[in-house]
Amino acid sequence: MSGVVGKSAVSWEKGNVKESELLVRGVKVMVFAHQATGTELFLDFRSLTAPPDMVSIGFIQPPQTDINGIDLVFMGENLEVVSAINNQLIPYIDYVVYEHGIKFTAAYTPAANEIFLLTYNDHVTTANMIVDARPLVVSGTLLAGTTDFVVGQLFPVNNRGHQTGSVAVYRGDPQLKQTRNMGNDPLAPASGDYTEVDPGTGYSSMIRFNTPAAVGGELVTVLSVGSLVERPNISMMQVIEAISGTVDQVAADCSVGFGFEFTEPGRYNTRSTSIDLRNFSLIVSETAARLDVVEPQVTQNTTDIAALQAGTIPSGMMMPSARNTVPVGWLLCDGSAVDRATYADLYTAIGDSFGSGDGATTFNVPDSRGLFMRGRDRGAGRDIDVATRTASAPGGNTGDAIGSLQGDEFKTHSHTVESRSGTNYDAGSARDADGAPASGPITTTAAGGSETRPKNFYADFMIKT
Repeated sequence: MSGVVGKSAVSWEKGNVKESELLVRGVKVMVFAHQATGTELFLDFRSLTAPPDMVSIGFIQPPQTDINGIDLVFMGENLEVVSAINNQLIPYIDYVVYEHGIKFTAAYTPAANEIFLLTYNDHVTTANMIVDARPLVVSGTLLAGTTDFVVGQLFPVNNRGHQTGSVAVYRGDPQLKQTRNMGNDPLAPASGDYTEVDPGTGYSSMIRFNTPAAVGGELVTVLSVGSLVERPNISMMQVIEAISGTVDQVAADCSVGFGFEFTEPGRYNTRSTSIDLRNFSLIVSETAARLDVVEPQVTQNTTDIAALQAGTIPSGMMMPSARNTVPVGWLLCDGSAVDRATYADLYTAIGDSFGSGDGATTFNVPDSRGLFMRGRDRGAGRDIDVATRTASAPGGNTGDAIGSLQGDEFKTHSHTVESRSGTNYDAGSARDADGAPASGPITTTAAGGSETRPKNFYADFMIKT
């Protein structure tokens, strides 16, 4: 029995043979069979042998003209091959589609009398995942008496040299598949039903039928054959092609675990009976589950890194630096007056603690040049002279507050000097300039440097804006 074009879903079943009409207007499903001799490596659809056992229970092979009309080159994905021995065969692993049939791979050898059931539908497949591509699905009315149908989306014209180009066209009620004039030649209307109007740019958005629509108009549907593939600069397909060698190596490394026999780059062969598809699906599912766990972690880590790069150090934090330059987002602590609006976050953090600038539009950053930093007393009583601390710049804080300045000073202390009388004196006894025993205040010879300080090294202090 052969497929029938119509609106309704219809199915017939005899034994193990089933043919069904899909719930898509104008879609034809064809089921045919072949019984192998056990020697052929190429299953030629032009010379099929219907299995006698199937014929005996009522199976009718479709007309050979219908089988010959199958467009395997561009509609090969619409073909399903089922073996009575090995169940459904896998494209590219068990067989490869050619113009007039299928060629079995080196991994699959048909057994003697093995029966193959083949199912083909002429519905344009648009569900395939194709990178750098977009599907086209348009439906509308061809007005009565007119021949031009505006698609509304661009598609390549003059694509392929046969009677289906980049798009498949259906017309009428029921929707019947139309054929393009041979070579898309508008001067050869007898060879088809329409031409793709070519404006000379290589892309069109109009179908011109050979015959006008009937009274009341006719429904027209235009579907892209697969997808309209585009190749923009730096496209995903180019990326895939660039890493294809790496993908092949990964496939080779993983072939044992997945049950594949890797034979050559770009092709993966195996016997269908040697693949544990359930195990393979579990591996894929487990990997997907792990990726679901990893993805939010990667997202969080990326967010954290971005936050650090953006600068999560709060404004007003000071740090010593051994850099020769001041990094972006920081200012040198040199007492400069800077703009309050430009450095609004910093002004919010420190205000006029180190000086009020011009009192209106600027403020002072800390001036750490040549000074040691001291922790604020905050009432601890360790800085006895906290009340004498002055502003580091006009308008700055004084007393027990951040930014206040304190000059250098020795803590009050005294030295005891012993004086003696007589002619003999111990070494170190005090004498006056004439060598006589001293009495009263004594001035010692000055010794030391220009300041009192611990050992130190230089670094610049910077403040986060």
